[in-house]
Amino acid sequence: GIGYIKNKTYYHTVQNDSMQVNYVFSFFVNPDKRFFALTSNGLYEWKKNVWEKRNWIKRFENMPVRTMVYDSGSLYIAYFNYFVKYYPDGTHKILDSNFKSSPQYLSIKKYGDDIILQQPTSLYRVKGEQLIPLFQNALKGLFVYTSLKDSQGRFWVSTEEEGLFVSQRGEEQKFAYKIPLPNNLVSGIYEDKENNVW
Repeated sequence: GIGYIKNKTYYHTVQNDSMQVNYVFSFFVNPDKRFFALTSNGLYEWKKNVWEKRNWIKRFENMPVRTMVYDSGSLYIAYFNYFVKYYPDGTHKILDSNFKSSPQYLSIKKYGDDIILQQPTSLYRVKGEQLIPLFQNALKGLFVYTSLKDSQGRFWVSTEEEGLFVSQRGEEQKFAYKIPLPNNLVSGIYEDKENNVW
């Protein structure tokens, strides 16, 4: 289910459907302050103290939603096996689909005007309705855990097999160097206000 904690007490919230939410991937607030839960059973919006299922794309209404970003009035939504652009007029376009068993669209992040989509073995820049491959040969055969584009324009990409790769500013096909790590497991990368990368 979905709940919140206030004054050290947990409060369970209700949904307007009968589905059991087993997992919340993330929460999202768009520029007009609408609050969404991205769950294993679809997309919900918090309205009048109830989580209301959003049936924007009817056949996807109960599909897991991992992440989404807002850009110029549209939403890019990463479902389990579909990557979709949802337009302000209520129409949508499937930009990509992949039917492997594991989730295929792990994250989508916005860095200024740049939108980066991460799949298990690849990264893409999203431009309108196009997906432009990044580091296509460099990441071939590698599993990508997480990624970051830092304030200097460098990409940091964590892989299961090779550890952490870092690119030069402006380079989007080759990495400048590799940082081996214990077990090669980096589950999160963050740049702080002093430009340290964690």
